[in-house]
Amino acid sequence: LTESEQDKLQGVRPDSEATLSASTTQRTEWESVLIPLTGASEQQTLLSGGLSAEHVLSSLRDGAFRTLMDDTRVLLNGQDFAVVFEKAMDWGVDWFLERVQREMFDIRCEDQGEGDEKEEKRVKLAAMLPGVARLSHTLVNSMPNELIEGMSQLPEMSAFSAIIFASYEERLRPQDEML
Repeated sequence: LTESEQDKLQGVRPDSEATLSASTTQRTEWESVLIPLTGASEQQTLLSGGLSAEHVLSSLRDGAFRTLMDDTRVLLNGQDFAVVFEKAMDWGVDWFLERVQREMFDIRCEDQGEGDEKEEKRVKLAAMLPGVARLSHTLVNSMPNELIEGMSQLPEMSAFSAIIFASYEERLRPQDEML
């Protein structure tokens, strides 16, 4: 990619971020990926997770399970999660693009020896796809996962964890300590 092509590519990202941030439909679509939205999808998720049909039915009727699911939905629909989610996605995309650039393209300008002129390496899209596939496979299957580890170190993630723990503190604290 030439320098001007890189600038164009980087210029696309802020426009797409503004579109996604302004759209509430995108958020609803993510919610369905993060947590089952209906009783039937909850049942299917629990069955897919390896629970027997008997355990699934008892879990779905359990008041503590229902409270946990409802509280989780409230947290996922809150502004705090929206901020954390946006920061994590921004960090993840930046991290991935840096890896793509560093590991696949090796986009470095080489001095030609005369003045400040530099030769730029061009890479065809078709040549990039196998490398992106390989990097994506490594990203998803690596243990420990660098992407998840990096996201977990974000300050917003720590703050969101504190919000979650604080919201459950009163429920978990024994009654005699609350007096």
